[in-house]
Amino acid sequence: MTRALQVLFHQSPYWGWFVAAILLLAPLCAWLLVERFAGQSRSVVRWRSTFFTIFVVLDLILLIVLGSLHTTRVDLTRDKLYSLSPVSRELVSKLDDTVTAEVFFPEDVPPEMVPLRESLADLLDEYRAASGGQLVVRYLDPREAGVVERAKAIGIEPAPYVAMEAGTPVTKEVMRGVAVTYKGRTERIPVVDRDVGLEYQLTTLLRTLTGKPVKLGVLTGHKELQGAFDQPQFLETLKNVLSYHDVVTVNLEGGAKPVPADVQALLMATPADPLVEAELYQLDQFLMRGGALAFFGNGFTVIEPPPQMQMMGQMQLPEIKPLDAALDGWLAHVGVKLGDDVVLSDAAADEVPQRVTGVRVTRGGAVQPEYSKFTAVFSTQELAEDHPVTFGIDKISVSQVSTVDLSEAARGRADVRFAVLLQSSEQSWLGSSSEVMFPMALGGMPPQEPPELRDTSTDEERQRAQRGSRPLMVALEGPLSSYFAGKDVPAPASAEGRKDKSDGAVRVLAFGSSVPLIPEALKAGLAGVPRWRPIPNLLLNTVDWLLSEKGLLEVRGKNAEPPPFKTPLPDDAHQKKFTWLLTVGWPAFIVALSLGAMVLVRAYRRAPLPGGGRDGQRGERGEKPVDGAAPKARVGAAPAVEGGEKGEAVEEQSSGKEVKP
Repeated sequence: MTRALQVLFHQSPYWGWFVAAILLLAPLCAWLLVERFAGQSRSVVRWRSTFFTIFVVLDLILLIVLGSLHTTRVDLTRDKLYSLSPVSRELVSKLDDTVTAEVFFPEDVPPEMVPLRESLADLLDEYRAASGGQLVVRYLDPREAGVVERAKAIGIEPAPYVAMEAGTPVTKEVMRGVAVTYKGRTERIPVVDRDVGLEYQLTTLLRTLTGKPVKLGVLTGHKELQGAFDQPQFLETLKNVLSYHDVVTVNLEGGAKPVPADVQALLMATPADPLVEAELYQLDQFLMRGGALAFFGNGFTVIEPPPQMQMMGQMQLPEIKPLDAALDGWLAHVGVKLGDDVVLSDAAADEVPQRVTGVRVTRGGAVQPEYSKFTAVFSTQELAEDHPVTFGIDKISVSQVSTVDLSEAARGRADVRFAVLLQSSEQSWLGSSSEVMFPMALGGMPPQEPPELRDTSTDEERQRAQRGSRPLMVALEGPLSSYFAGKDVPAPASAEGRKDKSDGAVRVLAFGSSVPLIPEALKAGLAGVPRWRPIPNLLLNTVDWLLSEKGLLEVRGKNAEPPPFKTPLPDDAHQKKFTWLLTVGWPAFIVALSLGAMVLVRAYRRAPLPGGGRDGQRGERGEKPVDGAAPKARVGAAPAVEGGEKGEAVEEQSSGKEVKP
């Protein structure tokens, strides 16, 4: 019976519930019919008791079987870390074909790996239950024949981990990957190294298999990040972070080529070489067609000296100049304004680096170094709480960041939704690009505190030196008109398909730092370095917001911190309470419900009928009182228990009243 129900529930869950309902309700209905219409003979009483016993026993058996097939868990964590998000449930519930998940994870894993394997198994069980039988999970032991070859063919290799043996760290290797196959296509998670973020990986992997990957472009060709965009390792690192998107480079070639039509979002950084007007036109038309843009970079350009000058031993400082006027004007039309400045802060933070600024001698004669905060790198917790881009991020480190704000051209527009996503702390102030970048180029430090003001200081200098919060990242959304409306199309761009108004709302994000695109910061974040850990999440959030992938933001928002319980102090007694409630509470509730139904039905059967008499007496003797004749028993007498003449005689004598013949 258990095996049959397993087949019904796993292959066709609706039929499983239908059969379970029949098995549960059939004896109940039979018992209710006996209680309502049967008499009070001994055989009827036996049948009634038998039906009730069968009902209770089947009730408990079905409850145990269904409990073994479907496990119900209560997720008490703040971020719902141990339950599927709505977007994941919706995705697997709409699968139109079987999806096979192969888990290459040995069962007898070292103790350090047991929680990770259990978390993976629980999560896959959640997917399987939500899929209605469309997701099949297979656990493959690498020690079995052919499993290792199968894993290597997919791209899953044993991964190292550190174990403690006799207090000494020892490096070992364990294969722990997942491969998902759908309609002949296979994608894999090479290494499952932690349970946090695993649902996001599986959900986006399923979306990649069941749909078409979204194409994401990165603007190149203008020596962005000192030419890092043109290096193969940059694109490789970016693809590792955005592994479930089709990341491509976009080179406009002086405006002769447009942004590809299948690119839905574009990332760009501050260019060292200026964009020509035709390239700005191509970017403008990309937004008019409904594209989205994210700009990462300062409001100034740093041009490093040629490498050959340093090889010849000649000292030459980098050239620092404001953002190109043409690009600055186009960004202002789009809605953002970048400042030619660097935000500095001396707010303390453990992960912010320090530098030795001097030494001091203690009373005992010891020489101790004096440290100063590296004020161009600081942490801030001033993030927007209700915006998808900052979802799941509590604190972030920024480096050499410029201010960014809503431009004057966009301030008067009521159809633009504008949000400041990131701000510096109240301890921050502004330094000019030259006074920050020149000392750093010589191996020194930026200013450690605001400059002293004089009577001759200008209003701009006073404003820069004043401590206070500054906007660092903004996002805006709304319809947009073309920057080139009423102007001629600059050569060599083509006027074919030109639009002067956007097809819908345009999404634009600007962050005054290029850190989210720097390969070293992304690699450090992926490796779990605390200072840079939020950077990959910020980039992923940005891409999902640009592409309107709100559901994935909620999945990834399950952060890496220990999941706090909603209820305070989840001690052993608190957990035992839920264990007893789920183990004993439901069976006790079903039995109590059954007993309550029995009491109500018997009370209903004993209630007097409208014509007098009792249902039990009429049902047993089958006689009707004759008009004018006295009944054989008084109305107030209790019905016979056993039925028959002997039982009636006992009842009549116990009533204490005379009975007419």
